[in-house]
Amino acid sequence: MADLFVEWPKMQCESCGEYEANVHLTHVVNGMTREIHVCEECAGKNGININGAMSLTDILVGLGALEEAEDGGGKACPFCRLTAAELRKGSRPGCAVCYETFGAELKIILADMQKGTKHVGKVPGVKAVVVRSVPTENMERQLADAVAREDFEAAARIRDEIRNSKASEELEKKS
Repeated sequence: MADLFVEWPKMQCESCGEYEANVHLTHVVNGMTREIHVCEECAGKNGININGAMSLTDILVGLGALEEAEDGGGKACPFCRLTAAELRKGSRPGCAVCYETFGAELKIILADMQKGTKHVGKVPGVKAVVVRSVPTENMERQLADAVAREDFEAAARIRDEIRNSKASEELEKKS
């Protein structure tokens, strides 16, 4: 029975190197995996609350994953005065100018939150109901008039137009 339990080697904290790493985080962005192993003390110093709920942004900011996007640390939006530090701590952009000012930081934050940095939308789950168009109804009246006048060439042409129109409507229903 003792053979079932394997004792893994103890890891040292990557931050301080003094204590055993007992907080293990795995961060995956665009298929690239980064593992971080720190002690409870260093995790606390970097803003990671291991006893409560935490956001991904808090974890990444605390561990310095967003440092590469930082421009001197004192960067601020010239319009609303939001700072880069506030943005990385979880604040939302305060104005349209923030998107220009913090473009690089926002791309990293968005890439961590979702599959990409562009919104592609969703396909509706329920198919739309296609109502017969007024031109089709008008063509059916024209067909009846052509038959009544015994203008069979015009009736055949109108009949073909109605069929094409109905076929188009069916294709729209299926897609």
